[in-house]
Amino acid sequence: MDLDCSASCYGDLSHPMWSLVNTEVSWRWAGVKFVGRLCIAPVRAVLLLSRSQLSCAALIIHDARISSCSREEWQMYVIAIYQEKTFDVRRKVESFWKARGSGVAENHFRVGVYHLALVCDESLRFNPRVYSQGDLELILGAQVRDATGLASGAWIQTQLVSAKDFIAVTRDPAGLMAAFFVKLPNGYLISDSVPLLLQFEQVSRAVDINALNEYWFTDYCFPPRTVWRDIRAVPNGHRAELSLRAADAPRYAQLYVPGSRSAGVYEKRWPRSTFLRRQVLEVTEACLALHEQPPMNLLSAGVDSSVVFAACNILGRKPELAITFKSAGDSDESELAGRTAAHFGVPLHVATGDDADLIAAARRIAEVWGQPYGHSSVTSMMDLLCAVPTNAVLYTGDGGGEAFGHAYHRPATPARQLGRVLELFGRKIPFGAIESLYYAFAMRNDFGRKVFYWKELSSWQTAAELVARKSPITETESALVWRPEFLRYFSKHLIGERISHFAQMTRIEGESVFTTSLLFWWGPEGVYAKTWRLLDQIGALGFAPLTAPAFIEAVKSIPMAERGMRKQALRDAFAAELPKQIVEAPARGLSTFNRELLVNAHAEGIEWLKSGRNGEWGEWFNFEGVEAMWNAHAQRKVYRTNLLFKVIVFSAWMELWKPAAYD
Repeated sequence: MDLDCSASCYGDLSHPMWSLVNTEVSWRWAGVKFVGRLCIAPVRAVLLLSRSQLSCAALIIHDARISSCSREEWQMYVIAIYQEKTFDVRRKVESFWKARGSGVAENHFRVGVYHLALVCDESLRFNPRVYSQGDLELILGAQVRDATGLASGAWIQTQLVSAKDFIAVTRDPAGLMAAFFVKLPNGYLISDSVPLLLQFEQVSRAVDINALNEYWFTDYCFPPRTVWRDIRAVPNGHRAELSLRAADAPRYAQLYVPGSRSAGVYEKRWPRSTFLRRQVLEVTEACLALHEQPPMNLLSAGVDSSVVFAACNILGRKPELAITFKSAGDSDESELAGRTAAHFGVPLHVATGDDADLIAAARRIAEVWGQPYGHSSVTSMMDLLCAVPTNAVLYTGDGGGEAFGHAYHRPATPARQLGRVLELFGRKIPFGAIESLYYAFAMRNDFGRKVFYWKELSSWQTAAELVARKSPITETESALVWRPEFLRYFSKHLIGERISHFAQMTRIEGESVFTTSLLFWWGPEGVYAKTWRLLDQIGALGFAPLTAPAFIEAVKSIPMAERGMRKQALRDAFAAELPKQIVEAPARGLSTFNRELLVNAHAEGIEWLKSGRNGEWGEWFNFEGVEAMWNAHAQRKVYRTNLLFKVIVFSAWMELWKPAAYD
């Protein structure tokens, strides 16, 4: 790579526009030299955003300078911070400057399928007649307006409200695009990529203890956390107000409540199925209008992706190819997906993951997300999306559930209350005795393991049950895996209490985050964000019509009593177009195939974990417990897929990012 970077300070640092950092940066790419200026000021248009699919960071800087004739000269610079992989930055930069020279898209820089719009801030507007667009506004995402006038697609919108001295970051309700920020003395770094923010020396590698606990027992951190102490996240469907005053903490406002009623477009005279059908067709048509090339479709065994497939077909843009997944174990999506593909006469590509390298996958997870992202379907999705050609247009059925969005509430029944009392008594038993019982009855016996799981499950109440059901790692097993000195940081009961606090709309650490549908709000990069992050990595364009705000608002306008269950409602709306097997199929999604991969990677995995045992990070785990559990898993005595996968992901994350000691 022909990359040469240098930097030097310049300018009048006493000028109110500048603060602390005012650096001229030059770099050379493919024989062409580029020069830019980097500055950070208290209230100004300097924000960081990234596009992870480029394997680089794009730092967009708006530099206002006053000439002798009192006229503003605006320059926009792009600084590429290159990582291990490369891309054709020269073509993108040249096309950007060409557009500026022709007067077209003067304040837009296109990277991939996303736009960055930049307008000046009120405090910098020395001549209001020149720029009258209002406050600084950055929009990351393809802003598409459908028939309802609402923006559709994956987006983050950032606005600098100069009168109140804060930056407002709004995140889309489906959470397709993640939004992270780091508070600096003179402003904020804002990005959709955690690994990118970790490249800056101002961002420490210190971990958030509570967040580490959450990542272990659940699939993600709860908003607004990341596993890193300095990096915060904007929850789905929220507006975060980032104060430019050093002492003020971020404030959050929930803009979208799953399962709530909105004053939308639903009319009683329309049957529900007719109304939903019309809404799906409208948002799909809006997506299809954005591109000319034939779409592809990611087909799972669920009804949502088949509904999107049928909508494309009705609109005369039948997908040219369907993609699905199959592997050993319980991850065969190909049978039902094949029914849909055959019904519409479209070829089906089946991606297989039988020979996947689980350790390499864990390292890739750590590289892409910068966090111990342990969701069970990540490895499946990584293998599946590898089959998508570069620059493809891929349609998915993601997001239908967020439109229907029923809140999760379960009463604390007498049986659960009794279980909680018994659990409290059980906690008084010395751990050594519990450990001996576990090794004797549960280490190699599936029934005994389920008894330990039931003992813990019986004590959960209401929202906290979600943790126990979605992540079946028990506290006893955690105590056998983690070294004793770290166990004080891991308590599943604390996670349950934290979820309950969110459900009750209480304040946590001074930050108000209001949630009613708990699965929806889990994690800064949740279920759908992982799909889009992986599409970004290969440069493919993804569309999920069922995540469009227009569709979500339309469904919310249906009274809850008439809304029904999502899968059945969508089946009813497209029953005439879908094959019978799909209409009658039970609900299911993309299952994990990690169980079989863990069996195959048994010997190699244990050796890999032990190889770092004497290092600083290898000492976090009790390898005797890990090895005993993995041996039982490999012999198919007791499967512990979730726990062992988490151990591998945590090890890969610690190996790559080397987090700092606890504080």
